[in-house]
Amino acid sequence: MTAYTNSNMSDDRLDQKPIARDLAQSQSVIIQRQKSSYPTVFHRYTCTALLLSILFLLLTFPAATFADSISTSITTSNSGGDYGYIDFETDVGGIPYNYSVAALQHNSKALGNFLQQDANDTTLLLPDKTFHFHPGIYGQYIHNFKFLINGTMRFHRPAVTLTNHYDRPEPGILLDDSRDILISSPEPYEYDDNGDDNDNDNVNEIIDSDYGRHKRGIVDGHGADYWGIPGIGYLQLVEFRPDLLVMNRTSNALIEYIIFRDSGLYTLHLHDMDNLKIRYTSIVARRTTDTSHGGYDLSAFNTDGIDVSGNNVHVHDVDIWNQDDCIAVKDAPSGISQNMLFERVNASGLGLTVGSIGGTAVKNITFRDSLLYRTSKGIYMKFRIDEWRETPGLVEDVMYENITMVEPEWWGVWIGPAQQSISGNICHPSPCSMCWPNIPFTECNGMKGSQYKNITLKDVYIHRPLGSPGVILADESAPIDGMTFDNVIVTNDVPAKWQHIDLIATFPGLMEPIQDEYMHPLYVWCYSIGIGVLALVILTILGYGIFRFVKWNPGKDLSDEKNSTFYQKKTWIAILGIAVLAVIVQNMAKTREKTEKTSNYFICEGVVNGKATGDTWPIPSCFTDETGGSNDNKL
Repeated sequence: MTAYTNSNMSDDRLDQKPIARDLAQSQSVIIQRQKSSYPTVFHRYTCTALLLSILFLLLTFPAATFADSISTSITTSNSGGDYGYIDFETDVGGIPYNYSVAALQHNSKALGNFLQQDANDTTLLLPDKTFHFHPGIYGQYIHNFKFLINGTMRFHRPAVTLTNHYDRPEPGILLDDSRDILISSPEPYEYDDNGDDNDNDNVNEIIDSDYGRHKRGIVDGHGADYWGIPGIGYLQLVEFRPDLLVMNRTSNALIEYIIFRDSGLYTLHLHDMDNLKIRYTSIVARRTTDTSHGGYDLSAFNTDGIDVSGNNVHVHDVDIWNQDDCIAVKDAPSGISQNMLFERVNASGLGLTVGSIGGTAVKNITFRDSLLYRTSKGIYMKFRIDEWRETPGLVEDVMYENITMVEPEWWGVWIGPAQQSISGNICHPSPCSMCWPNIPFTECNGMKGSQYKNITLKDVYIHRPLGSPGVILADESAPIDGMTFDNVIVTNDVPAKWQHIDLIATFPGLMEPIQDEYMHPLYVWCYSIGIGVLALVILTILGYGIFRFVKWNPGKDLSDEKNSTFYQKKTWIAILGIAVLAVIVQNMAKTREKTEKTSNYFICEGVVNGKATGDTWPIPSCFTDETGGSNDNKL
């Protein structure tokens, strides 16, 4: 087995220009392989050979057709051998196991040139090896292209982060204005169970619920390069970090059987898509092996799982463990995102999200049959301030059905403004402060003008939340019009089936090892000591300052009227300060008690035509109770 090479190791291919054939040449390579892989039998001129050839074609023809429901125009290569494949290492000149700067530049240029010049009507195979790249691989106007990843693509942070024509850090891979794109892994792609669909043709589809058993290709963003020291790394870069895979204005795309790991920023950022399917895929971004989202893991903030806008999107049978929105329906540059179905999703992060939405429309969105395990937020819908559009946002006809949450760590349900920070002040309301409601004097404001319509939560179970079930908040200028909670039930216990969950079976992506040099146990110990010392220093400085301010100095003559008046003022200021501090602490305690109370939604404002039906409990205070009293004493 080939070992990792030293960064100074030379390779003859480093001095060669990446292979860049035109389309005719690449088609010629495929034709030559076809001839070499399947020797003809017609030269025998016998009836037996002719009949065998016809029978062979009849048997293999169904497996060579990609009749997917989202695209009938992509055709598959026949399975077996190298037939129809262009090998990234042997044909394109890719260099495995070498992460020297020269190798990074070479591999990135080789793949970029292939996408720009040779990708149309081809299948590119990344063999079962590790190939290292810089971000910035770009392709445009690609059609009928299949990228089969059998090994690992690992991206590394360059010495200088470059921006692309969207004025963003160059993502790992960016595809613009393309159609009929497949990104998959060879093993499940070639596997065909007698015409049933555990491969990718979607004919008589049988759901591959055990997709983690397959060997799947890996796309690794090496996010620790950008996350850095917990907290400090975020302050250094904020969101100036690269996405992992970006597609813009692309139609008929299928992403399946891939593990996307540790993106610097968003993992899959898919804009203005038309006919997109994602399935049997794992997305993971974490810094520890904890089964929750603590401070260290959350320092990998903004690592969204699937951010998508456009039309006709189907995502099913995926698992996502990250530190921000797990799935987020986004603004479409065309003005509307619609007709999307997300089902059988296992997620832990900031939930199943619609938003944030600015001045555009979102319609006909369904999330169903999904599990949210120890997620920070669960069901999350959010409007933001749109600095580019003057029109208000609209979100309507959204359904969350058969959603189970186990021990959500923050809000089980949040429908209202985006709780986010877009400036250096993390507590600034944009429009809702990240510090709200726990930090006094912070604000959370409903979005003026933007409106939710016809929102339904049906058969939603929130088991043992760590706090209030949630927040429902809209501005009075644009109240939520038509919201139904049907069987939305909060319980203080966890059913037996969820008490001993098999995390690896539920989240196959968690089998991926932690590869974060900033989270070595020795470093984590140093971080903990450093945080403790910093807190002690701050408290010492404050205590000393207060002591110096209020203490009586026996060297002063208090019979002197000036000195006496001065110390009286100091005493009153100290008393006033203590009183204000006591009020703040009391207010924080009351707020905390309210946020931890599972029997009430923390806030419910700005709703018209809201109703609770079935066994819904607790009933949001701004809803009409149509449960018939069946929810009494649910806890």
